[in-house]
Amino acid sequence: MRREVPDPFPLVKQLQGGIFWLFTKFPNYDLTSASSFGRHFPDADTVPPMTDEATIARERIERLQSLAREAVQAGNEERARSYVRRARRVAERHRLRLPRSFERSTCDACDTYLLHGHNARSRTQSGHVVITCDCGSQSRYPYD
Repeated sequence: MRREVPDPFPLVKQLQGGIFWLFTKFPNYDLTSASSFGRHFPDADTVPPMTDEATIARERIERLQSLAREAVQAGNEERARSYVRRARRVAERHRLRLPRSFERSTCDACDTYLLHGHNARSRTQSGHVVITCDCGSQSRYPYD
């Protein structure tokens, strides 16, 4: 017996992305029964692959990070700030996390790319590192 499949187009507009992949690979999937991924999709051994857009976004974030580093080293902090803001916006738009190295080398308060000894001060305390930006904000990270 074949299940009745609801119209996917309102869901595609709401969820944009994952649900579209779901309906293209499994057109007879019934949204009314909620269960685990593996039980409904026995032939799918992995979660949906990363799209080309996500790969391009990651590459763009990495490139913006290197451009921000170069701009700070050249003394152009405003340009570095714009690169950091653009990288954060790309990550938000594509629902990606920024790489740990990028998160730890930027100031959350003023979006400056931090270069130790140039516009940031690093101190070690018991079990963690404290990084202080020129704007006065501090970030604490555990030893890695």
